[in-house]
Amino acid sequence: MSACPWSDSEEWEDVFEMLYSSEIDRKRNGLSRVAAWKARGSVPALLEVTADLVSCVVHEEECTQNLQFCGDVLRLMCAAAVTRFVNGVFDVHYVTSLPGFKDIKTVLGHFGVPSYIVSLRHECVHGILPSLESLKCATDFGLQWLRNNYWEPQILLNQQIRESSEVCGEWVQFDSNKTWRADGESEKRRKSANETKALLSACSVT
Repeated sequence: MSACPWSDSEEWEDVFEMLYSSEIDRKRNGLSRVAAWKARGSVPALLEVTADLVSCVVHEEECTQNLQFCGDVLRLMCAAAVTRFVNGVFDVHYVTSLPGFKDIKTVLGHFGVPSYIVSLRHECVHGILPSLESLKCATDFGLQWLRNNYWEPQILLNQQIRESSEVCGEWVQFDSNKTWRADGESEKRRKSANETKALLSACSVT
C-alpha cells in the first residue's frame, strides 16, 4: 500500500472545510492541496471526484469575461465531472455492496442517487451534451451526496478513533511499588482502537 498523501486526519478534514467553504479562495486552496496529494501518490476515488465537482463551481465563479465561451467550457467540465461522479460511486459500491447487480441505475438508486443523474451520465458518455442547467443541478447534487455519504461519515469515524485513543491512553496504578499497567477494560479498548486504525484509514476509504 502506498504512503498516505496527507499527514494526519486533521489535514484531511481541513481540506474538506476548504472544498466546501462558501469562499472561492478557500475552495481554490483546497483544490491546490488535493493536487499536491495526487502528486505524492494515489487518492481515494470519491475525494478526487469531489475536487472535479468543486472545480466546476470555481470555474463558474471565475466566468466574468467571454460568458459564451466560458459557459461552453463549464458545460464540458460539468459533463465530465458528473460522469466521473456516477462512475466513481458505482465502482466503489458495486463490488463491496451489490456484486449481484450489474445495472448502474439499480446500484446507484440503492445509495440514494436518482435515476436522472445516471441518465445525464448516459447522455454525456454517448455524445449528447445535456443543458448547462441540468448539469449544474447534477453537480450540486453530487457535492451534497459526497458530503453526506463520504466526507462526513469519515470525519465522524476519525473523531471516534481519536476519542478511543484518548480513552485507551488512561493508565491505573497496579501496586504499592508504583508499577503501572492498563486496566483490563482499557486494554481491550486499546486493542480495539489499534485494530480499527489498521483497518480504517482515510487513505483506504474510497
